[in-house]
Amino acid sequence: MLKDVTSIKLTGANFKTPTMMNFFTHTESKNKVRITLLYGRNGAGKSTIAKAFKHITNKEISSISYSELMDESGNIITLSEEEKNRIFVFDEEYVDKNVKLQEDHLDTIVMLGEAVDLTAQIDEANLKLLNFDKQLSALNDLLAKFNDPSNTLSPLYYRGKIITKLQGDKNWAGRAREINDLKRNQSVNDSTIQEILRNNDTNSESRQDLFERFFSLQKDLSNAKTGTNKITSEIPSLHQSFLDYDEDILSNLLAEKIESPELSDRERRILEMLESQMLQERLEFFRNEGIDECPFCFQPVSSDYKKELIKSIEKLLNKTVQE
Repeated sequence: MLKDVTSIKLTGANFKTPTMMNFFTHTESKNKVRITLLYGRNGAGKSTIAKAFKHITNKEISSISYSELMDESGNIITLSEEEKNRIFVFDEEYVDKNVKLQEDHLDTIVMLGEAVDLTAQIDEANLKLLNFDKQLSALNDLLAKFNDPSNTLSPLYYRGKIITKLQGDKNWAGRAREINDLKRNQSVNDSTIQEILRNNDTNSESRQDLFERFFSLQKDLSNAKTGTNKITSEIPSLHQSFLDYDEDILSNLLAEKIESPELSDRERRILEMLESQMLQERLEFFRNEGIDECPFCFQPVSSDYKKELIKSIEKLLNKTVQE
Protein backbone atom coordinates (compact mmCIF):
# COMPACT_ATOMS: atom_id res chain seq x y z
CA MET A 1 0.00 0.00 0.00
CA LEU A 2 1.12 3.56 -0.60
CA LYS A 3 1.25 4.38 3.11
CA ASP A 4 3.89 1.67 3.59
CA VAL A 5 6.27 3.16 0.98
CA THR A 6 9.58 4.41 2.38
CA SER A 7 11.99 4.11 -0.58
CA ILE A 8 12.39 3.48 -4.28
CA LYS A 9 14.85 1.22 -6.04
CA LEU A 10 15.77 1.99 -9.65
CA THR A 11 18.19 1.32 -12.51
CA GLY A 12 18.68 3.48 -15.59
CA ALA A 13 20.14 6.72 -16.99
CA ASN A 14 22.38 8.21 -14.26
CA PHE A 15 22.03 5.08 -12.12
CA LYS A 16 23.90 2.28 -13.88
CA THR A 17 23.47 -0.19 -11.02
CA PRO A 18 20.40 -0.84 -8.80
CA THR A 19 20.19 2.09 -6.39
CA MET A 20 18.01 2.35 -3.26
CA MET A 21 16.80 5.80 -2.11
CA ASN A 22 15.00 6.34 1.17
CA PHE A 23 12.61 9.24 0.78
CA PHE A 24 9.99 8.67 3.47
CA THR A 25 10.01 7.80 7.18
CA HIS A 26 7.37 5.29 8.08
CA THR A 27 4.96 6.55 10.76
CA GLU A 28 1.58 5.48 12.04
CA SER A 29 0.70 8.96 13.28
CA LYS A 30 -2.20 10.61 11.50
CA ASN A 31 -0.93 14.08 12.45
CA LYS A 32 2.30 13.86 10.46
CA VAL A 33 2.73 14.41 6.72
CA ARG A 34 5.59 12.63 5.04
CA ILE A 35 7.37 15.07 2.75
CA THR A 36 10.81 14.83 1.16
CA LEU A 37 12.64 17.74 -0.48
CA LEU A 38 15.19 16.56 -3.02
CA TYR A 39 17.68 19.02 -4.49
CA GLY A 40 20.90 18.73 -6.48
CA ARG A 41 22.92 20.21 -9.31
CA ASN A 42 21.92 19.87 -12.96
CA GLY A 43 22.52 16.37 -14.25
CA ALA A 44 22.62 14.81 -10.79
CA GLY A 45 19.60 12.56 -11.54
CA LYS A 46 16.50 14.43 -10.27
CA SER A 47 14.64 13.97 -13.54
CA THR A 48 15.66 10.29 -13.64
CA ILE A 49 14.03 9.73 -10.23
CA ALA A 50 10.83 11.43 -11.46
CA LYS A 51 10.83 9.12 -14.48
CA ALA A 52 11.30 6.11 -12.18
CA PHE A 53 8.03 7.03 -10.40
CA LYS A 54 6.34 7.29 -13.83
CA HIS A 55 7.75 3.87 -14.70
CA ILE A 56 6.01 2.41 -11.66
CA THR A 57 2.65 3.64 -13.03
CA ASN A 58 3.17 1.36 -16.09
CA LYS A 59 4.32 4.14 -18.38
CA GLU A 60 6.93 3.23 -20.95
CA ILE A 61 10.14 5.12 -20.09
CA SER A 62 13.00 4.15 -22.38
CA SER A 63 15.73 5.41 -20.04
CA ILE A 64 14.45 3.44 -17.00
CA SER A 65 15.05 -0.30 -17.04
CA TYR A 66 13.87 -1.09 -13.50
CA SER A 67 11.99 0.65 -10.66
CA GLU A 68 10.15 -0.66 -7.58
CA LEU A 69 8.71 0.84 -4.38
CA MET A 70 10.00 -0.64 -1.12
CA ASP A 71 8.73 -0.71 2.49
CA GLU A 72 10.69 -0.07 5.65
CA SER A 73 11.94 -3.70 5.67
CA GLY A 74 13.15 -3.52 2.06
CA ASN A 75 10.31 -5.59 0.69
CA ILE A 76 8.83 -4.80 -2.73
CA ILE A 77 5.40 -3.19 -2.55
CA THR A 78 2.93 -4.21 -5.23
CA LEU A 79 0.41 -1.46 -5.93
CA SER A 80 -3.10 -1.87 -7.25
CA GLU A 81 -4.15 -0.01 -10.40
CA GLU A 82 -6.14 2.40 -8.26
CA GLU A 83 -3.02 3.17 -6.15
CA LYS A 84 -0.92 3.63 -9.29
CA ASN A 85 -3.45 6.18 -10.51
CA ARG A 86 -2.82 8.17 -7.31
CA ILE A 87 0.84 8.74 -8.23
CA PHE A 88 1.33 12.12 -9.91
CA VAL A 89 4.61 13.40 -11.30
CA PHE A 90 4.73 17.14 -11.97
CA ASP A 91 7.99 17.41 -13.90
CA GLU A 92 9.14 19.54 -16.85
CA GLU A 93 7.30 17.31 -19.30
CA TYR A 94 4.05 17.85 -17.38
CA VAL A 95 4.59 21.62 -17.36
CA ASP A 96 5.36 21.71 -21.09
CA LYS A 97 2.23 19.73 -21.85
CA ASN A 98 -0.24 21.34 -19.45
CA VAL A 99 0.97 24.90 -18.93
CA LYS A 100 1.17 27.50 -21.68
CA LEU A 101 2.03 31.16 -21.52
CA GLN A 102 0.29 33.41 -24.00
CA GLU A 103 2.61 36.37 -23.83
CA ASP A 104 1.32 39.88 -24.41
CA HIS A 105 3.83 42.11 -22.61
CA LEU A 106 2.44 42.79 -19.12
CA ASP A 107 -0.88 41.08 -19.93
CA THR A 108 0.62 37.58 -20.20
CA ILE A 109 -1.99 34.84 -19.71
CA VAL A 110 -1.24 31.50 -18.05
CA MET A 111 -3.36 28.62 -19.35
CA LEU A 112 -3.64 25.22 -17.71
CA GLY A 113 -5.02 21.79 -18.57
CA GLU A 114 -7.61 21.62 -21.36
CA ALA A 115 -7.00 25.24 -22.30
CA VAL A 116 -3.50 24.23 -23.39
CA ASP A 117 -4.94 21.51 -25.66
CA LEU A 118 -7.46 23.96 -27.12
CA THR A 119 -4.71 26.49 -27.76
CA ALA A 120 -2.64 23.82 -29.49
CA GLN A 121 -5.66 22.89 -31.64
CA ILE A 122 -6.22 26.56 -32.50
CA ASP A 123 -2.56 26.95 -33.45
CA GLU A 124 -2.78 23.84 -35.63
CA ALA A 125 -6.00 25.09 -37.25
CA ASN A 126 -4.41 28.49 -37.91
CA LEU A 127 -1.43 26.77 -39.51
CA LYS A 128 -3.75 24.75 -41.78
CA LEU A 129 -5.66 27.93 -42.60
CA LEU A 130 -2.40 29.64 -43.54
CA ASN A 131 -1.51 26.72 -45.82
CA PHE A 132 -4.96 26.80 -47.41
CA ASP A 133 -4.62 30.55 -47.97
CA LYS A 134 -1.30 29.94 -49.71
CA GLN A 135 -2.86 27.23 -51.88
CA LEU A 136 -5.83 29.47 -52.69
CA SER A 137 -3.50 32.32 -53.60
CA ALA A 138 -1.52 30.01 -55.89
CA LEU A 139 -4.71 28.75 -57.55
CA ASN A 140 -5.98 32.32 -58.01
CA ASP A 141 -2.66 33.25 -59.64
CA LEU A 142 -2.98 30.24 -61.95
CA LEU A 143 -6.60 31.15 -62.74
CA ALA A 144 -5.56 34.70 -63.60
CA LYS A 145 -2.97 33.30 -66.02
CA PHE A 146 -5.59 31.02 -67.62
CA ASN A 147 -7.92 34.01 -68.09
CA ASP A 148 -5.20 36.26 -69.51
CA PRO A 149 -5.28 36.13 -73.36
CA SER A 150 -1.66 37.34 -73.46
CA ASN A 151 -0.34 34.47 -71.30
CA THR A 152 0.92 31.32 -73.03
CA LEU A 153 -0.69 29.18 -70.30
CA SER A 154 -4.15 30.46 -71.26
CA PRO A 155 -6.34 28.66 -73.83
CA LEU A 156 -7.50 32.14 -74.84
CA TYR A 157 -3.96 32.90 -76.04
CA TYR A 158 -4.05 30.01 -78.50
CA ARG A 159 -7.65 30.80 -79.50
CA GLY A 160 -6.46 34.28 -80.48
CA LYS A 161 -3.57 32.79 -82.44
CA ILE A 162 -5.94 30.46 -84.32
CA ILE A 163 -8.40 33.27 -85.16
CA THR A 164 -5.57 35.51 -86.37
CA LYS A 165 -4.26 32.68 -88.54
CA LEU A 166 -7.71 32.12 -90.09
CA GLN A 167 -8.39 35.80 -90.78
CA GLY A 168 -6.98 37.79 -93.71
CA ASP A 169 -7.40 37.91 -97.48
CA LYS A 170 -4.94 35.06 -98.11
CA ASN A 171 -6.20 32.81 -95.34
CA TRP A 172 -9.41 30.87 -94.65
CA ALA A 173 -11.61 33.97 -94.32
CA GLY A 174 -10.45 35.34 -97.70
CA ARG A 175 -10.82 31.99 -99.47
CA ALA A 176 -14.34 31.58 -98.06
CA ARG A 177 -15.19 35.06 -99.43
CA GLU A 178 -14.06 34.06 -102.91
CA ILE A 179 -15.87 30.72 -102.87
CA ASN A 180 -19.18 32.16 -101.62
CA ASP A 181 -18.96 35.43 -103.63
CA LEU A 182 -19.15 37.55 -100.48
CA LYS A 183 -18.45 41.27 -100.39
CA ARG A 184 -16.13 40.88 -97.40
CA ASN A 185 -14.13 38.16 -95.73
CA GLN A 186 -16.01 35.42 -93.93
CA SER A 187 -16.26 36.08 -90.16
CA VAL A 188 -14.20 33.86 -87.84
CA ASN A 189 -15.55 32.79 -84.43
CA ASP A 190 -15.62 29.80 -82.07
CA SER A 191 -18.17 27.99 -84.27
CA THR A 192 -15.79 28.33 -87.21
CA ILE A 193 -12.95 26.78 -85.21
CA GLN A 194 -15.14 23.88 -84.04
CA GLU A 195 -16.33 23.17 -87.60
CA ILE A 196 -12.75 23.12 -88.91
CA LEU A 197 -11.69 20.78 -86.10
CA ARG A 198 -14.57 18.39 -86.88
CA ASN A 199 -13.66 18.33 -90.56
CA ASN A 200 -10.00 17.79 -89.70
CA ASP A 201 -10.86 14.72 -87.63
CA THR A 202 -12.18 12.96 -90.73
CA ASN A 203 -9.38 14.06 -93.07
CA SER A 204 -6.06 12.21 -93.31
CA GLU A 205 -4.47 14.36 -96.05
CA SER A 206 -1.38 16.42 -95.36
CA ARG A 207 -1.57 20.20 -95.27
CA GLN A 208 0.36 20.47 -98.56
CA ASP A 209 -1.97 17.98 -100.29
CA LEU A 210 -5.00 19.89 -99.04
CA PHE A 211 -3.62 23.17 -100.42
CA GLU A 212 -2.92 21.62 -103.82
CA ARG A 213 -6.39 20.09 -104.02
CA PHE A 214 -7.99 23.34 -102.89
CA PHE A 215 -6.25 25.49 -105.50
CA SER A 216 -7.13 22.96 -108.19
CA LEU A 217 -10.79 23.00 -107.20
CA GLN A 218 -10.70 26.79 -106.83
CA LYS A 219 -9.43 27.10 -110.40
CA ASP A 220 -12.24 24.84 -111.64
CA LEU A 221 -14.76 26.94 -109.71
CA SER A 222 -13.40 30.17 -111.16
CA ASN A 223 -13.53 28.78 -114.69
CA ALA A 224 -17.06 27.56 -114.13
CA LYS A 225 -18.17 31.00 -112.92
CA THR A 226 -16.61 32.81 -115.88
CA GLY A 227 -17.65 30.20 -118.45
CA THR A 228 -14.15 29.80 -119.84
CA ASN A 229 -14.20 25.99 -119.70
CA LYS A 230 -15.40 24.20 -122.80
CA ILE A 231 -17.29 20.91 -122.73
CA THR A 232 -15.12 18.54 -124.72
CA SER A 233 -16.83 15.25 -123.93
CA GLU A 234 -19.31 13.92 -126.46
CA ILE A 235 -22.99 13.69 -125.63
CA PRO A 236 -23.75 9.98 -125.12
CA SER A 237 -26.25 8.35 -127.41
CA LEU A 238 -29.48 7.31 -125.77
CA HIS A 239 -30.33 3.67 -125.81
CA GLN A 240 -33.52 2.77 -127.62
CA SER A 241 -35.07 1.70 -124.33
CA PHE A 242 -34.95 5.33 -123.17
CA LEU A 243 -36.92 6.39 -126.22
CA ASP A 244 -39.74 3.92 -125.60
CA TYR A 245 -42.10 5.84 -123.32
CA ASP A 246 -45.76 6.63 -123.04
CA GLU A 247 -46.30 10.18 -124.19
CA ASP A 248 -49.67 10.43 -122.44
CA ILE A 249 -48.19 9.48 -119.06
CA LEU A 250 -45.43 12.03 -119.53
CA SER A 251 -47.93 14.73 -120.49
CA ASN A 252 -50.07 14.00 -117.45
CA LEU A 253 -47.05 14.18 -115.18
CA LEU A 254 -45.94 17.49 -116.67
CA ALA A 255 -49.46 18.88 -116.36
CA GLU A 256 -49.72 17.94 -112.68
CA LYS A 257 -49.74 20.98 -110.44
CA ILE A 258 -47.64 20.84 -107.26
CA GLU A 259 -49.56 22.36 -104.40
CA SER A 260 -47.75 24.49 -101.84
CA PRO A 261 -47.82 22.93 -98.34
CA GLU A 262 -50.65 24.28 -96.23
CA LEU A 263 -49.41 25.20 -92.75
CA SER A 264 -51.42 25.98 -89.66
CA ASP A 265 -50.89 29.15 -87.63
CA ARG A 266 -48.80 27.21 -85.10
CA GLU A 267 -46.66 25.67 -87.87
CA ARG A 268 -46.08 29.08 -89.41
CA ARG A 269 -44.92 30.42 -86.05
CA ILE A 270 -42.63 27.45 -85.64
CA LEU A 271 -41.34 28.05 -89.17
CA GLU A 272 -40.19 31.49 -88.05
CA MET A 273 -37.99 29.79 -85.46
CA LEU A 274 -36.08 27.89 -88.15
CA GLU A 275 -33.56 30.73 -88.34
CA SER A 276 -32.49 30.01 -84.75
CA GLN A 277 -30.87 26.86 -83.40
CA MET A 278 -33.48 26.43 -80.66
CA LEU A 279 -36.00 24.49 -82.75
CA GLN A 280 -34.03 21.23 -82.68
CA GLU A 281 -33.52 21.69 -78.91
CA ARG A 282 -37.30 22.12 -78.43
CA LEU A 283 -37.91 18.96 -80.45
CA GLU A 284 -35.52 16.89 -78.28
CA PHE A 285 -37.10 18.37 -75.13
CA PHE A 286 -40.70 17.41 -76.00
CA ARG A 287 -39.63 13.93 -77.09
CA ASN A 288 -38.93 13.23 -73.41
CA GLU A 289 -41.84 11.10 -72.16
CA GLY A 290 -41.36 12.40 -68.62
CA ILE A 291 -42.20 16.01 -69.62
CA ASP A 292 -45.77 17.00 -68.75
CA GLU A 293 -45.41 20.79 -68.49
CA CYS A 294 -44.20 23.38 -70.96
CA PRO A 295 -41.07 25.13 -69.56
CA PHE A 296 -41.81 28.28 -71.57
CA CYS A 297 -45.49 28.98 -70.76
CA PHE A 298 -45.77 26.69 -67.68
CA GLN A 299 -49.00 25.09 -68.94
CA PRO A 300 -49.66 21.35 -68.72
CA VAL A 301 -49.18 19.43 -71.97
CA SER A 302 -50.86 16.12 -72.73
CA SER A 303 -49.27 13.18 -74.50
CA ASP A 304 -51.47 13.74 -77.58
CA TYR A 305 -50.55 17.42 -77.71
CA LYS A 306 -46.85 16.58 -77.56
CA LYS A 307 -47.25 14.06 -80.41
CA GLU A 308 -48.97 16.66 -82.63
CA LEU A 309 -46.35 19.27 -81.74
CA ILE A 310 -43.47 16.90 -82.53
CA LYS A 311 -45.12 15.93 -85.82
CA SER A 312 -45.43 19.61 -86.80
CA ILE A 313 -41.80 20.38 -85.96
CA GLU A 314 -40.55 17.29 -87.82
CA LYS A 315 -42.68 18.32 -90.77
CA LEU A 316 -40.97 21.73 -90.86
CA LEU A 317 -37.52 20.26 -90.40
CA ASN A 318 -38.06 17.91 -93.30
CA LYS A 319 -35.65 18.71 -96.16
CA THR A 320 -38.35 18.24 -98.80
CA VAL A 321 -40.62 20.82 -97.14
CA GLN A 322 -37.75 23.32 -96.90
CA GLU A 323 -37.05 22.92 -100.64
